[in-house]
Order: sequence, then C-alpha cells, then structure tokens
Amino acid sequence: STPSPPPGGATRFRSGLALAGANSKAASYSENDGLLLAGEIQLLDLTGMELVVLSACHTGLGEIEAGEGVFGLPRAFRIAGARSLVVSLFAVDDAMTQGWMKKFYFRHFRENKSVLQAYNETMDEKLSKLRLEGKTTHPFYWAGFVAVGH
Repeated sequence: STPSPPPGGATRFRSGLALAGANSKAASYSENDGLLLAGEIQLLDLTGMELVVLSACHTGLGEIEAGEGVFGLPRAFRIAGARSLVVSLFAVDDAMTQGWMKKFYFRHFRENKSVLQAYNETMDEKLSKLRLEGKTTHPFYWAGFVAVGH
C-alpha cells in the first residue's frame, strides 16, 4: 500500500497563489515557477507581517484533517508568522469586493483601527445598508470575507 502523506500534505500542493510568470511556457515546478504553494508559504518568515488580504474567490477554503483543522492558504500564512488575514469563503462579487475592501482599508489604515475592528465595522455597515435599502440580506452580498488571526 502507498503511505499516506503527512497531514495537509496534499493540500500544500493544491493551495497556492499564481504570480507573474506562472503561465509562462518556461515555468516548471521549480523555485521560480510563478506558483507560491501553501507548503512554500509556510516556510517563509513573515514575522512582523500585520495583515495579508487574499480577496480572490475561495481563498479561505482548505481541506479538513481530523484532529488537525483546516489546511489551506490561511493556515500557511499563519504558520509563516502573519498576524492577521482577510480571506474569502466563496465566489465573491467584484463590485461588492471593491467597495468592501475600500472601506475596510480606510478603517484600518486611515483610521488606525485594528484588523478585527475594521473588519467588524465594515461587515456591520454593509449589512445595515442592505437592510436600510430593503435589499436582500443573503450572505452572498455581505459575508464573503472572514478575518483570521488577531
């Protein structure tokens, strides 16, 4: 029988970020292939990195390993030392994402609010605005992002 990979082993090679050059014909699975996999991310020294934002669709997902939790990009960044992340749980609407991120960044960077406070206020504002306008409050329109970490 084939031995099992270590916990999260398979996910470390399926979760990642495609960077410039990833589609190049010259790229191969090497150190400079344009792909930054979760297994590579967790080996980085991101100590002192206050915030990582992964606003693309499904960036907060991963595989669940019994007794270990969820393996994916958020865990890799946290292992590497990033204090906080904002990631998406599902396919998010581009227009909603743009407005949400603009308000989140303003609160965090301009008003010097903590990641969690800026996140909570942005979520509350979005949901309140939908209610005030009599629009649907389906989570697709306001709950696409989660904050992970401090």
